[in-house]
Amino acid sequence: MIASGAVTAYDPPTLLELDLDPHGRVRFDLTDEGGGTALAFSTKLPAPSSGRLPGSGW
Repeated sequence: MIASGAVTAYDPPTLLELDLDPHGRVRFDLTDEGGGTALAFSTKLPAPSSGRLPGSGW
């Protein structure tokens, strides 16, 4: 499945945040860990408008 959406935050090379349909907002943060890089991934799902959970399949 290909998602459509918009970039909501962009600060290269450490931050990319996207508002995607149907996945909600997804955010990727990179931080220097002194010898490596840490990746933090977070998501905010939209409130369900039906009995079906929007995150099904994640």
